[in-house]
Amino acid sequence: MSFSLPRNINVKMPCKYQFSWIRCGADEIKIMPGQEWDFKYRYFTNSLWVSVERTGTPYYWKGRTETKRVVKYLEDPTTREAFNVKDTNMEKGGAPFWMKMIGNVDDGSITLKSANASWKIIYRPSNERNKDSRRAAGIEFICPNAKFLEESMYPYSLCGNETHPLAIKDRKKELGMSNFVTTAMYDILVNKDITQTNPYCKAAVSLLDACPDNKAKVVNQCSKIVRNGKVIKCLGQFHYDPMNVFNDCLRTHCNRDTDACERLQVAMDGCPLVPGVPTGSCAKLQKY
Repeated sequence: MSFSLPRNINVKMPCKYQFSWIRCGADEIKIMPGQEWDFKYRYFTNSLWVSVERTGTPYYWKGRTETKRVVKYLEDPTTREAFNVKDTNMEKGGAPFWMKMIGNVDDGSITLKSANASWKIIYRPSNERNKDSRRAAGIEFICPNAKFLEESMYPYSLCGNETHPLAIKDRKKELGMSNFVTTAMYDILVNKDITQTNPYCKAAVSLLDACPDNKAKVVNQCSKIVRNGKVIKCLGQFHYDPMNVFNDCLRTHCNRDTDACERLQVAMDGCPLVPGVPTGSCAKLQKY
């Protein structure tokens, strides 16, 4: 399969996003990773949620895994499971497919596939103390007979279809964003079909949904707080969660919240400049 996002674009939020929703053979597969920061405030893929439905049948499987679970599974694959099965009806019998999980101790990865299908998902967790592991970490989705759906397309899924490689460029122009990363951030936060589990990401979705101003402009102005490495490290060094500070930036411009504005200024004091951080009195907030 191919991607509508340029391959060097990274998701710069500790949030869940829809990687792909696609049909491979008879299976309709939804893949939703979740990002986190490591102890040095570097982004990595910490979780993976997968849904598989066999088309033309009532059978489905939904499961989730994360870095800790994979590490524990590889240490003891006989008594542990690589995925936590969240929902399925395949135990009733008569299911035309079953899920297979394969661990690879050598590279620390797990592979998820349907036992009688050609597709597979390879998840490589990040070891924050191993440079090679960090570089190889991520998700690989192999689907030799992909059929793209309406839900496969950007911005609904970040990895879109082969017929519209300029999708994010068009979207960036439509929204008036400064770069592709910020465009993807905005589209993640306005995707109503993603249930965010990180409380700060959940708050960001609610704040943006209720924002009466130009939502795209607000995200564009505040985005550097969570996408710029120097800003992230500056905040993390003094125990400020960058996503929480980002939310105060949203509150400042969406709600004219002077308390949030003052918290934002305190957190960002001494850090690299961010366009969305007011430099003057918070009592004189301007409307976007």
